[in-house]
Amino acid sequence: MVPNERKQEILELLEKYQYITVSDLAKKIHVSEPTIRRDFAQLERDGLIKRNRGGASFISKETMDWPFVYRNKQHRKQKCYIAQLATAYISGEDTIFMDSSSTSYCLAEALDGFANLRVLTHGIPVLQMLGEKSGISADCVCGTYRRKRSSVYGYEACEYIAKHHARTFFLSCAGVHLKQGVTDRTEEDMAIKQAFWRNADQTILLVDSSKIREEIYYYKVMDIKNLTAIISERP
Repeated sequence: MVPNERKQEILELLEKYQYITVSDLAKKIHVSEPTIRRDFAQLERDGLIKRNRGGASFISKETMDWPFVYRNKQHRKQKCYIAQLATAYISGEDTIFMDSSSTSYCLAEALDGFANLRVLTHGIPVLQMLGEKSGISADCVCGTYRRKRSSVYGYEACEYIAKHHARTFFLSCAGVHLKQGVTDRTEEDMAIKQAFWRNADQTILLVDSSKIREEIYYYKVMDIKNLTAIISERP
């Protein structure tokens, strides 16, 4: 089992049991206890679990800032469906912005058959996926790389975006509230998404229905009225 797959399985077991000891987990996934301890240490540094004496506890999905490798596996079927719907908003020679969300990654996977599409993103996995596609010119913003988020952020990134223009900006977020708007967990995400939004003709939110709820996160990205469309897997 490769490290990322093992850590994903650890998180799934912790979500199920809420607390698990090192010895019990080692038996369940058939690896050594020192390996489990190293994985626990890394997952705690990433803010995904809380280590306790002899084991670890799960942290609520609603409060944790999941790395891309984990986010990309959550609600995968719904995100792929949303991405297919989003392709209807893209024409052959478009210029588009894409954020670093796992839903944007699904959209990058779905972009086939375009002859001269230009894309700017701050997400490294999104950029890598676009780089495999013919007929797509993919650019990455300049700035500070955040390993946990697999993305580029910072003042320089926002300044770079300000020098470009796109017809459509595709983004996702941590939560959507019909009165309070689009909200996110970090100031960095808020800033870079606002930079994309200010330099695009239209903004389309790609969001699975689990994020449309009453919870409002600390950083407000924009009001609902600033969106051209919201695409979800449910009406």
